[in-house]
Amino acid sequence: MKKFLNGMLLISLVGFFTTVVASELKIAVVDYQKILKNSKQVVDVNNKMKNKFQPKHDKIVVIQKNLDDLESKYKRDVTVMKAQDKTTLEKNITKTEAELTQLMQTYEKDLFNAQKTAMRDVIAQLNSAVAKIAKKEEISLVILREAAPYFDGSLDITDAVAKIVN
Repeated sequence: MKKFLNGMLLISLVGFFTTVVASELKIAVVDYQKILKNSKQVVDVNNKMKNKFQPKHDKIVVIQKNLDDLESKYKRDVTVMKAQDKTTLEKNITKTEAELTQLMQTYEKDLFNAQKTAMRDVIAQLNSAVAKIAKKEEISLVILREAAPYFDGSLDITDAVAKIVN
């Protein structure tokens, strides 16, 4: 009986402390996707990336067009070509394919790294704005919108964060 009473006392105390802690815990939700979709910084980052990587993209398009032309010529003339011309054209196609593949891989890698670096700064600004609002509003925990399938709209600080960032 004594163990039972001790157990009930423990459960009561845990329930009491949980209620006290929960009443002091202030939670908010922020939607980074919404902020990023309408962010001037993201538009600026995208424009910088476009300007920086457009020449490489244009070069890839030119090489792809050249490869398409070579392949069309090969398909069209393969039956009437001399063996030496056929071999030369096949080597040229293979060389162009390899060049295109290497250029595309380098382009994608460089673009990904540049975007990652640029977005790291934007995310740092978002995190700073969230921390500023959390301190000001005495918020204990901020959850990303994607992690909260349901929440009361009064917990949303997205607009406040967007005002600071933009």
